[in-house]
Amino acid sequence: PVDVVNWMLEDNLPVRFQLQMHKFIWDPAKKGVCRPPQHHGGRSGRPPAIRRRRFFAAGGVDLAAELAGRFVGRALTVGYDGRMRPLPVPENEQLTAMLNGTIFDVLSDYVEDPRSVDFRRFLTVDRDTLVRHLDAHPEIAEAYLKHQSAIEAFHDVAIITPNESGYVVAWLDHGQQKWPRGFKSLNAAVAEHVLVSHGMY
Repeated sequence: PVDVVNWMLEDNLPVRFQLQMHKFIWDPAKKGVCRPPQHHGGRSGRPPAIRRRRFFAAGGVDLAAELAGRFVGRALTVGYDGRMRPLPVPENEQLTAMLNGTIFDVLSDYVEDPRSVDFRRFLTVDRDTLVRHLDAHPEIAEAYLKHQSAIEAFHDVAIITPNESGYVVAWLDHGQQKWPRGFKSLNAAVAEHVLVSHGMY
């Protein structure tokens, strides 16, 4: 954003620049206008926003530092051993992160500031890989559908819903479905939803 604004100023362009503040407040990978979800601890039992984080500060870590790290304190994010893990990200970690919506949490162990880059460049998982993984673990697809069905959203979000012939994945725009795609298999529908939600369609 700094480079873009500088270019605009240098060229004296008659345009406006606006940042989407909700992408700084909440996980930018998430889409939709919805009620704040109730935290249930996830599979690891830790809040997703501070999962895989360590904070170092003089005199120890207090609540303010931890909260700051959740939202903007990316400079305080390091790997468990104080160093970044070597790329590439293992495929199993990619799959788990994409299905759980924790891409930035996982990438924070590999990239110093994952939110400043296009996270998709670090993902090698494709549709076939997702479907194979879900075929081997059908309970994950069921849990994913249940979780998505509980989200109350009506705008700027991908949705997955069952219908009489299988499942539909579509983009929701002010309550209206756009670009719907039908799937007979839940695993194929979940794979589509994951890819659309991560801008990988």
